[in-house]
Amino acid sequence: MFSSIHRPVALAALLFIALLSHVVAVAAEKPRTWSDKTGKYKVEATLKAVTNGKVILLRPNGDELQIDVAKLSAADQKYLQDNPPTDDDNPFQPAEKMPAEAASPAAAKEAKVDWTDVPTVAQTPTADGWKFAVPIEGRRNASLKNRSVALPPKSNFFESVAGMAVNHGTSRALIGYTLGEPKPIGTTRIVLCDFEQGKILLKAETPGQMAPVAINDDGSLVLMRRAEWGHGKADRMELWNLNAKGISKTLQWIPYEDAQGGNRDIKWGAFLADDRFLTLGASGRLALWKSSSAEPVYSLQIDGGSVPALTPDRKHLAFSTGQQVGVLDIDAGEVVAMQSTERTPWPQLCFNPDGTRLAVVAHGKIL
Repeated sequence: MFSSIHRPVALAALLFIALLSHVVAVAAEKPRTWSDKTGKYKVEATLKAVTNGKVILLRPNGDELQIDVAKLSAADQKYLQDNPPTDDDNPFQPAEKMPAEAASPAAAKEAKVDWTDVPTVAQTPTADGWKFAVPIEGRRNASLKNRSVALPPKSNFFESVAGMAVNHGTSRALIGYTLGEPKPIGTTRIVLCDFEQGKILLKAETPGQMAPVAINDDGSLVLMRRAEWGHGKADRMELWNLNAKGISKTLQWIPYEDAQGGNRDIKWGAFLADDRFLTLGASGRLALWKSSSAEPVYSLQIDGGSVPALTPDRKHLAFSTGQQVGVLDIDAGEVVAMQSTERTPWPQLCFNPDGTRLAVVAHGKIL
């Protein structure tokens, strides 16, 4: 039997052990600052519940966080001991996820790429001089007003932005986030935005670590690439359908499987229409693909460190070889214009909204 002197200490210790092994409810309280043991990470939140050694915290915006009790600062652990939750009937149950997050999407169909008979487009232009027609139809809408979209907060201290895909012909953009947990697969979270309406259209998550590459006009199709650390770890591409229920993965393949190391990585991509898209590999192989089968139609060798540009009607593509700028007629599969430039390392190209001017930004210069 405990002595009267040791009984309060012993009871406090037993209560703390109970916190680690049972689910207990917490009465409403004001938010406070919580910290991990290192003091590096802090969050303003209200204590919601303690379950199986984990503390559930509720942020002011309604998001829930959880952390192991053992990882909390000494002050926070003492707070739990000094303010024990009541052990009445627990009203807290695992939160139901939104339909877009309810179930992990089924694995995509795997496609195998064969480059054997795929034609390569010659860089020699089919006509003399720097001239090609820019049709009026299909020019971008330059009258859209700027609207901000409030993105949801990070779901975890260690979650990071993996990339953003913007459809320049419309007002849609997809932001991708990755998290290394649970190991070794990790998690990808996506947010689909409409800047014309100024709102979020879809939030969803799926296992794996993927980054957005390109999105189609209505935001229903997105190209994603593997986003893991190291050269050659951005090589796998997946085609996803996005709908009210979340993510549906349709195809996966490795576009540049015949390359080695970092040359396998995917650097750029763009939809032309729902049935066709372009990709650029780190080795400089630009390819036109069929969306239904991930079958390459043709390829063109350009600068692998460049960012090409589509005309507003997506009929032509401007590219750089590092010392020349050219224009590809995408439907014809022909280079229709070519012009020498000064050396342009890591060039990024862009057309103005009506397609009549082309800018090349490279190494601190604009051409």
